[in-house]
Amino acid sequence: MATMAATAPPAEVPAASPHVATPVPEAHAAATAPAPPVTHAVDADAKALVPSAPAEPAAATEGGAMVPHEKVETEPGTIVHMERALQKVEHDKLHHNVKAWEENAKTKIESRTQRELAKIAAWEATQKTKAETKNRKAEESLEKQRAKNLERMKNEIAAAHKQAEERRALEDAKKGQDLLKTEETAAKIRATGIFPKKFGCFSA
Repeated sequence: MATMAATAPPAEVPAASPHVATPVPEAHAAATAPAPPVTHAVDADAKALVPSAPAEPAAATEGGAMVPHEKVETEPGTIVHMERALQKVEHDKLHHNVKAWEENAKTKIESRTQRELAKIAAWEATQKTKAETKNRKAEESLEKQRAKNLERMKNEIAAAHKQAEERRALEDAKKGQDLLKTEETAAKIRATGIFPKKFGCFSA
């Protein structure tokens, strides 16, 4: 039994299936295998696979050196360079128009403010002139009224003085008449020696 087992022919290896990968030596596989687009890092705590960012593709120049695509695309004459130049022109044009509009709007605001301030100053001057004119007219009216009152007072004083003089003259005339009458009566009493009864206690 032991001899038969030792001399038994080796088992046939089944043919490789088209869906099963054929084993390849490690050195040859490392040389021919393409670089993986994504690498994975193992987190010691979470033990989760995190893909790293893919490397930037490179483009070859005429000299054979590898340069980034962005540098190639932004070189003068490329479509990207022309588009970016056009965008810059549009951006500069927009900023220039905005600045011009802003300055024009500020100029209009300043002009409108100056016009309104001038109107306010003119209105204030007009109101001041009206007030001064009104006060001057009131003072003139007061002066006229004061002069009128003064003239009326003088006339009243003169009239009173005239009337008083007339009354004084009448009193003086009456006094003279009464004195003359008294002297005549006294002379008559002396001549007759009789006091009239109307004199009361002076009669006999």
